[in-house]
Amino acid sequence: MAQINVALTLASNASAGNGTPVTWLGGKGFFLAEGTGTGTLALQIKSPSGTWLTVSNPNGTAISLTASGTAYFECPPGQLRLSSATFTAISAYVIGVNQ
Repeated sequence: MAQINVALTLASNASAGNGTPVTWLGGKGFFLAEGTGTGTLALQIKSPSGTWLTVSNPNGTAISLTASGTAYFECPPGQLRLSSATFTAISAYVIGVNQ
């Protein structure tokens, strides 16, 4: 079952580092991240072996923002998290979109 129009919070006024994982039911989504300063804001998925991997967009480009922004993605069911470096006051979300 896809996760449509459900907003999951990855970070809320957070500092740089790895966020708390959220359960993604699978499907297409929209990643929104903003923060103060510069650095990276990456969307990651946990592999079956337990390694955190950066999610890629449908074109194969890793989703690692260097400024506040958005990215479209599609992932199987699993755990997603935000991994960030340097930014402060970070807010980030994933929102399921229509399939």
